[in-house]
Amino acid sequence: MNRQTAILAAGIALLALAQTHAAHAAEAAQSASEDGAGAEGSGDIIVTAQKKSESIREVPATILVKDGDQLIAAGIRSPTDLGNAFPGLVFSRLATSAQPAIRGITSTAVSSAGGIEQPVAVYIDGIYSASQSNNLAFDPTMVSRIEVLKGPQGTVFGRNAVGGAILVYSRDPDLKDFKVDGSVTLSRFGGGTSNAVTNNEQRLFVSAPLADDRLGLSLSGVRTFHSGFLTDISPGSDGRYGRSLTENLAAKLLWEPNASIRVALSARYSHLDIETGSAIQNRGSRALQRDANGALVYPDTVIGEQPWQVAFDVPAVSHLKSYALTLRADFDSDIGKFTSLTGYQRVMPSGRGDVEGAYSPTCLAARRCQDLRWFYRQPLFLSQEFNYASRDFGPFSFIAGVYGLHIVNETEANLWGDTFLYLARAKTDSFAVYGEGTLKLTDRLSLLAGIRYSFDTLSLRGTNIEGAPFTEPNEKSWSAATSRLGIKWEVTDSLNFYSTFSQGYKSGLLSYSSFNQRVNGVIVPRAPGAPVDPEHLDAFEAGFKYADRLFALNLSGFHYKYKDLQVQSYVNNAIVTTNAAKATIYGLDFDGSVKVAPDLKLSGGGSWLPRARYDSYAAAQTFPLVDGQPVSTNADASGQRLIRSPEWILSGGLDYSPEIAGGEADFHIGYNYSASYRHDVMGYMRQDKYGVWNASASFTPQGSPVRATLFVRNLTNTAYAAGSAVNDNGYGVAHAPPREVGLTLGFKY
Repeated sequence: MNRQTAILAAGIALLALAQTHAAHAAEAAQSASEDGAGAEGSGDIIVTAQKKSESIREVPATILVKDGDQLIAAGIRSPTDLGNAFPGLVFSRLATSAQPAIRGITSTAVSSAGGIEQPVAVYIDGIYSASQSNNLAFDPTMVSRIEVLKGPQGTVFGRNAVGGAILVYSRDPDLKDFKVDGSVTLSRFGGGTSNAVTNNEQRLFVSAPLADDRLGLSLSGVRTFHSGFLTDISPGSDGRYGRSLTENLAAKLLWEPNASIRVALSARYSHLDIETGSAIQNRGSRALQRDANGALVYPDTVIGEQPWQVAFDVPAVSHLKSYALTLRADFDSDIGKFTSLTGYQRVMPSGRGDVEGAYSPTCLAARRCQDLRWFYRQPLFLSQEFNYASRDFGPFSFIAGVYGLHIVNETEANLWGDTFLYLARAKTDSFAVYGEGTLKLTDRLSLLAGIRYSFDTLSLRGTNIEGAPFTEPNEKSWSAATSRLGIKWEVTDSLNFYSTFSQGYKSGLLSYSSFNQRVNGVIVPRAPGAPVDPEHLDAFEAGFKYADRLFALNLSGFHYKYKDLQVQSYVNNAIVTTNAAKATIYGLDFDGSVKVAPDLKLSGGGSWLPRARYDSYAAAQTFPLVDGQPVSTNADASGQRLIRSPEWILSGGLDYSPEIAGGEADFHIGYNYSASYRHDVMGYMRQDKYGVWNASASFTPQGSPVRATLFVRNLTNTAYAAGSAVNDNGYGVAHAPPREVGLTLGFKY
């Protein structure tokens, strides 16, 4: 409690500091306004974090926003790069599964099998992304903006936004002018133990009005390819590994027949074809098993021991195809705005790979090492939401809505191509109603209150290859009411203070361990797993937001009580999902910027998590190394730190945009730092602290549509994990890309 008190005291002190600064900054803003400088940075950023358009300063929550140009300047090229743009966000990826983490809230599941979803929700054009694979089905270079909402969003966004929400918005067509925006990039990966390899990227956005001021169409596409920056040290290999092809296509039709009606129909297609599996490099593999004398049981074992080094018996490949349709209709009226959001998705990832991450023909022949093949599909995702955002009825305004969701997930897996593990079909149905109102007590003081009621049903069916069903078919329903209460105080036109209590809820699950399995021709029945309880989180947050033309500063302190955490582990390829009792999390988030000169801006931010620990977790499944290989055992993890929760995440950036002879230049330097964190609950595999530098320099000739950019990403060639998996197969880790140096030629008119 002392630390919590210290956090609140620090917030009050900083609030006082910001109030003192407000008068000085207001004078500076007035001076800048009079001479025409600093007009760009008014600080009035418009977001839709509460299902309505409003200034970011008015939203009583921690929000980070970047537009497409800012993401490109920061070197963001894939969803898993977003942690380098948004302080406090950790975005892990393994094969075709992507797992965001905010303030220590994340998932231990490395797939979406069995209807497993994540506690940090991703929304693309307002549609919830239920599949971890679908989190990779957008390109950050082609977005209008991305908003990262920290803290539970259980009232407005629903059942699985426990840790927060990531809102992705695609670019709209222009209804007046024909526009083209594209680029060609040629770059080179390489450094340290990685392979030197060329990366090619082409992107294009075309927008055309079909009926002046009323109807417009946009088409966009991004294609990226490289032949692999990993070094394969397997005997007989050509030494190169990690081929990656990514294709994203999108189209949007926008119709605005009058000032009151706006209808947008969007379509997306994504295709990933990559040489990567569930373990790229294994620091503790089954192939490293030792006998009583300490000698390798499989002496032909070869394993990558340096960053970007890999070794395999079986080539690991992952594929992903994803389709999505979104229909959004907005109707403005005298009493407010009515919105209809309809979403359809189909997601189909598949893969094959050596889950030990080692080369050992004798281990594979003994069937101790594995050739795992899997196919996951989400053949049906349908969602429908109706939302109403009222106008101000005197001092009162509100939003209200209803939401429905239907998902079907199917999973098939086998070993060595002849041992069938399971064929599963999971169906999720969810319904919710919500409302949130704001009451202005004075012109500057407001109260808000909201509630959402969610009802979820999950059914799980499956057979093995013999047609034998589960020992007991599973079906279970859960319901929950999540609320939010808060107060907003607009101290000045530039400074807002807020304090909230909010709740998060993640729907319950059915354990995957209820599948029968055929092993070497023999059916092995498994007892049905107990249903897994929903996650619940109670969050207290207080903070302030200050912004004028020259200076912006946001700070928030938070305290979480988190219970019934859903954790997933693997034993002999059986997926086991259980609850992990209770955890406490508290800390600070901060970000800000200052315009040093008309052409020079400094920005930065970070998060501090002094506590993110299990209060009680008596029987955690862990995988210590015994005789060189990981062995499943239970341990008391009470007091242990949550995974993917570094105590410090810091970032800083410098943007300088001078006009020089013959054109305009843009220089960007960014640095991102993460303290060490754990990949598993007992810390058997850790990520050491690391920092990443990115830089770019652009030049646009006066009056020219062409723009040239030189860039370098990961300047110091820092090796750090982009994703991980710890189980009885081993300690698997996939490294983020090495240094990349390149040139982009862009054109815009």
